[in-house]
Amino acid sequence: MYGLPQEEGHEILDHAEKQLNKLVAFVLFAAFERTLRDHLSSSLDPISEAPTTPEELAEKLHNFLNNGVDRWAIDKVIEMFNPPATEQDVNNAMNIRTFRHHVAHGDAPPNAIPPKTAYSQLTDFLKNAGLV
Repeated sequence: MYGLPQEEGHEILDHAEKQLNKLVAFVLFAAFERTLRDHLSSSLDPISEAPTTPEELAEKLHNFLNNGVDRWAIDKVIEMFNPPATEQDVNNAMNIRTFRHHVAHGDAPPNAIPPKTAYSQLTDFLKNAGLV
């Protein structure tokens, strides 16, 4: 950037800021998703103690479900938390998921979601869902 005209330098910095903002929202959603999936995994523990026939089935079922949590569609995972998360919480999380999807695949997102908005909306979801 040294030696560039001031206007060109500002354009480069503005572009870098936009890219960083996209990545922050991307990372926030990844942390949100991990929080939901970890909670679901820990909620499966009682299955391993359940009485089943044959007896080994409970442990196998627990392992099967627990190993699959990371492959469950995040849209369906988000919807499982409504209620207690509100319909607005779900809609906000889905919009951020769509934004993340576009960023992950190098597409232009349909609308920008500022990092502060993403943080606030995802935190509200987790609070209303009783996870923080």
